Amino acid sequence: AFVTATTAEWCDRLRTAGLRHAPVRDHAEVFADANAWANGYFTRVDDVDVVAAPVAFSDTPARSPSTAGSRGA
Repeated sequence: AFVTATTAEWCDRLRTAGLRHAPVRDHAEVFADANAWANGYFTRVDDVDVVAAPVAFSDTPARSPSTAGSRGA
């Protein structure tokens, strides 16, 4: 039944019905979310967007590792 309407239309219907919901997004949509970047969920390492460290410590802040090397290198 979900194929009968767009994601936006379903979100409107569910919101109007007072139901909690969230659309499923693909990787590109998640990385394009400005709020996710503002909240520190992602970082850039060697010109590649990656998931940031999931925890933060005040005395020993996590550092983002470098990206994996080329296969066979």
